[in-house]
Amino acid sequence: LAKGDVSQTYVDIFQEDIDVFQQEILDIVEKYGEYKFGSRNLTGFGLVVLSGGEKIDGANGADFRRDTWLWHGNSTQAHSHLDTLQLGIDAYGHNFTPDLGYPAATSNDPNRGQWVKNTLSHNTVVVNGNAQKGRTNGDPLHYDGDGIVKLIDVEDPDVYDETDIYRRTLVSVDASDEVSYTVDFFRILGGNEHMYSFHTQSANGYTTDDLTLVPQKNEKGQYIGSYAGA
Repeated sequence: LAKGDVSQTYVDIFQEDIDVFQQEILDIVEKYGEYKFGSRNLTGFGLVVLSGGEKIDGANGADFRRDTWLWHGNSTQAHSHLDTLQLGIDAYGHNFTPDLGYPAATSNDPNRGQWVKNTLSHNTVVVNGNAQKGRTNGDPLHYDGDGIVKLIDVEDPDVYDETDIYRRTLVSVDASDEVSYTVDFFRILGGNEHMYSFHTQSANGYTTDDLTLVPQKNEKGQYIGSYAGA
């Protein structure tokens, strides 16, 4: 991030011998090279990242670093989202599947409760139209973050009362030095409806003009047709 300039690098305002500290950083980079983000499996935190590609410096340089990640950590905290087995993709300096993150309004704001932290707004599977239960951690079954083919396999069937299996396996394959693809296996046993939800970033915006909207009601006159129910 500093592009080789460590002059503004410090620990805190009380750091002594800051020039010595900065020189230590340069010495480490000189000895080992710049840090490369590889695959990592942070089981205690609940984050797994399958990484590939490198950043090429110079006049014709390009950033080919890319990753597929999966989250299975604590979703019981006050500002957590109900997003166990959430999938994310970063590539070429961009976040292709951005999470909604910290809500615009907190407390009992309807948008926060019904959408921002809800399972439906995340890249995972909704069972029977309901949000997941808060969980402390999933169970990583298999991890291999090296080589051309990388793999992560995690389960957490207790996110829904209805499920005996709620398990996601991601297989990331380096097709070349510049491109990877990921195969997503999501296995569920239990529940009547499984909705695979996926949200991506887009540079395009779409509008439709001159629509005539028809109210969607049942025989009792109740509005239907949304994932919130009647």
